[in-house]
Order: sequence, then C-alpha cells, then structure tokens
Amino acid sequence: MTSPNFIPAHRLAAQQRRRRCRLWIVACIAYAAGLLVASTGGSALWHDDTNALTGRTAATIEQIDHDERATKRLQDKLAVARVMLQANRAVADQPDWSILLAAVADCLDDDVFLTRFDLQPAPKIVPPPRLPQMPGQPWRPPRPTASTATNLVTLVGFGRTQADVSHFVDRLERTGLFDKVKILRTKRRQLLTGVAVAFDLGCLMGEHSPRSRRDLP
Repeated sequence: MTSPNFIPAHRLAAQQRRRRCRLWIVACIAYAAGLLVASTGGSALWHDDTNALTGRTAATIEQIDHDERATKRLQDKLAVARVMLQANRAVADQPDWSILLAAVADCLDDDVFLTRFDLQPAPKIVPPPRLPQMPGQPWRPPRPTASTATNLVTLVGFGRTQADVSHFVDRLERTGLFDKVKILRTKRRQLLTGVAVAFDLGCLMGEHSPRSRRDLP
C-alpha cells in the first residue's frame, strides 16, 4: 500500500529544479575541464611543431648561406682562371723577341758593338702597276713585287773597319732571321783615341718571326 505524499507540489518542483541545476553544474564543470585539457594538449603540440619548423627553417637558411659562399668562391676562381687564360693567349700570340736579341748578340765580336736596337713595323711598299709592253719596245725586267716584310730592325753601332761592318752584315744574313740586311749609312768617326766606322743597318723580317729557340736555324 502506497503511503500518501503530503509534501506540497511546489516544494517537489523546487527539489527537481535543484537536482537538475546540480546536474547541469557538474556537466559544465566536466565540459570545462575537458576543454582545458584539450587546450593544454593542443598548445603543447603546437609549441613542439613550431620549434621543429623553426629548426628546419634555420637549417635551410644556413644551407643556403653555405651554398652562396661556395658559389662566390667558385666565381672568384673562375674569374682568376679567365684572366690567366686571356694573359696566356696574349703571350702565346706574341713572338719571342728575346730570341732575336740573342741571335743578334751572337753575331757581334770584339770588332763590332751596337749603340741602338730598334724594332718597329716595316713600311708597306707597294710598287706601281707595270704598264703593258708595246710591240717593238726593248725588254724591261719585271718590277719587284710588294714587300712581305712585317718588321724592321734598325741596328746602329760602330765597327773597327769597313770590313768588320761587312762581316757583321754577312753574319746577320746567315742567321736566316732576316729577309734582307741593308747598310743604310756608314761614316768614319772619331771614337775615343782612334777612328771607327759608324753604321746604320736596316734588317727586314718577314712573317717567320721567331717564337721559340727551335725557330732558329
């Protein structure tokens, strides 16, 4: 048999409302605690990811700096190599004039010495065109062709006698370095306590200018 409930209805309703409020408070506290735990875990994970990303970024920047420094060193070495290559090409394209000086010095003796040695481009000499020979005219020898000499060496000095100067010219011609050796001027002059023969020689050189000692005959 059910005993009658003498509690007023409004008090029963109030009790039910209090129970529901307590349940909602507990649920809100649990929800807030869950949010706090989730937020803390997410923050920790985000912090770890940020640190890892920062480390990778720093490593990438360091690698880029290293590569740029290596590229700069290679560019500097390449620039030096280009300068050396251009210098070597420029030197290789030039005749070795020291060989010419040595060859001329070998032609000197105790009776001949030089006071000046000049080297300059040879003047271009082009003969005038030859007119056709008319019938009945006497035979005329052909005109000389244009000079192929590229350099002119002028030697100025003194010889003890005229014969010494001639022997010096002969020795120069026998070197094979000159296309032609010509006596431009000779004159007897007072030298120290005696008399010597002053001379000027013009030596024409062709395209076979010496480039190494192997070029000498």
